[in-house]
Amino acid sequence: MEKQELNIKIAERIVHYRKSLDLSQEDLGALLDVSKQNIQMIESGKRNPGTFLLRKISNALGVTLSELLEGI
Repeated sequence: MEKQELNIKIAERIVHYRKSLDLSQEDLGALLDVSKQNIQMIESGKRNPGTFLLRKISNALGVTLSELLEGI
């Protein structure tokens, strides 16, 4: 799997969980102490969030890292 394809799959999972909690990109950014633009880049698959930020994202979304990455 290519890096870009992996980023897109991760992005789709983040968007799914964020929307299930009725959070905006700005809301998620505030929970993570990152900008809305940073969240937009991650959710568009243009930026790889890295392991540390993925853990923060999963915690903010109320899921385990394994759940966030399930099926990827």
